[in-house]
Amino acid sequence: MTGRKYKRGNPKDDMEPLKLRNEKMWSYIEQYMPTDRKLRVLELGSGRGSLTRYVALKLQQLGKLELIVGVNLSQKENDYNEEQAKLEGIPEDLFQTLYMNFDDLTTLRDDSFDLILSNDSLLHASNKILLSQEMARLLRRDGVTIFSDILLQRGVTETQVPKLMERFHLTSLGTLELYDAALELAGLKKILLYGD
Repeated sequence: MTGRKYKRGNPKDDMEPLKLRNEKMWSYIEQYMPTDRKLRVLELGSGRGSLTRYVALKLQQLGKLELIVGVNLSQKENDYNEEQAKLEGIPEDLFQTLYMNFDDLTTLRDDSFDLILSNDSLLHASNKILLSQEMARLLRRDGVTIFSDILLQRGVTETQVPKLMERFHLTSLGTLELYDAALELAGLKKILLYGD
């Protein structure tokens, strides 16, 4: 998609919150990432790629980037992400986007990532238990998954948040209890969730 720009909303309005979210995510990555090797990173629901590129640049500066992959269902956003990565100087052989639904990650190899990230995107997964099992399957030895998500608070039902459900085309939302159970079933040790 050479020469075309993709914009959603006002980029100036988006920059500060994105920067803060990326910095917060990076603080967790620094704390928990494996340190004994270069890292293969997967971002689920990468969107326009702000986090994907931020993490790629940080790991590249540290000499720790083997590959980063953004999974997203919008080819337009994937093209934008790849264009921006080139402009930001991220080598093409270290950066990839996949047009893929993270409800079906079966084409990705077992034990292929050191770090799996997601920033408020897992709400789109139709089966969070299956997704947690897939993340566990994809993680290498000592791999880590770090994510934030939009959750239902205790005592709130989906019928009480119709605008949110409609905006994101959702049939259900996760809860802390659901994620706790899903992570445990997948054999993933919970260290923290945003909001804990």
